Amino acid sequence: MRNIFVYITLCLFFICSCAREVKSEGNVMAVENVKCGECAKLHQNVMAVENEKSVKASSIEEYASQTAFLVGKPNDEYAAYFTGRSWLEILNSSGAVVANVTFEPGCRNNWHIHHGEMQILIGVKGRGWLQIEGEEAKPIYEGDVFCIEPGVKHWHGAAKDSWFSHLSISVAKANSSEKRGTNWLDVVDETLYGKLK
Repeated sequence: MRNIFVYITLCLFFICSCAREVKSEGNVMAVENVKCGECAKLHQNVMAVENEKSVKASSIEEYASQTAFLVGKPNDEYAAYFTGRSWLEILNSSGAVVANVTFEPGCRNNWHIHHGEMQILIGVKGRGWLQIEGEEAKPIYEGDVFCIEPGVKHWHGAAKDSWFSHLSISVAKANSSEKRGTNWLDVVDETLYGKLK
């Protein structure tokens, strides 16, 4: 199983690989003009997907024994923005915020938009979905990396038949005057979600 250092290294590699411009000011390196989706395409060419199967478990405890990261506590603070149950473990809150989010089968968050920060999702275990508004939903498997630019409406969560965890990394956009935060929107249409295989 991979550890957090491998995931962070992969994440930084993919940000830098698809960045058109990297600026350094003092001890801070800022990646700008990241081309959404290109890091995911590169990732698929560089690395074989290790786990394309659904993960079954009868409880969160059973699932937790199968994953490399702590699943954390029930995600009660954000429960109003999720369909189904989720768990949250904050791994880092200094600088880039890194969290492991775990979804029970069928759980997904509402459509939402991040402001002033890019969100990077890295599949940790199981099978899930990511959908950007106006695009088809894309599967997320262990090791997959997706970069979501600020201001992009999207949702993500577990497949109907699988537990799922991803790392969520929030990176402030350099030179952005926009206040960081998330605008939570409508729930994902049940019919649309039900058609995902």
